[in-house]
Amino acid sequence: MKTKPTARQITRRVRVTYKNQQDNWFVISGYKDGNVFYTKTFLYNNDILELSLNYDRSLQPEFDTIVAQISHSFMPVDDYQ
Repeated sequence: MKTKPTARQITRRVRVTYKNQQDNWFVISGYKDGNVFYTKTFLYNNDILELSLNYDRSLQPEFDTIVAQISHSFMPVDDYQ
């Protein structure tokens, strides 16, 4: 039977390298299990809107610019529903 990892084991596999928080959004990015992760989350009109990207760390030089462009364009709009 497989056991679930402990919080300490999970923490060892994750390294946060960037975080930012503003009034209605936050960003967390870093490395997990050899991959890059990037998450941007908005709280908007009592909804949670999230952008989550994961990719192999070896692709980071090519993906950093793309992720920045996607992230800057990800934001709530008044008529999103």
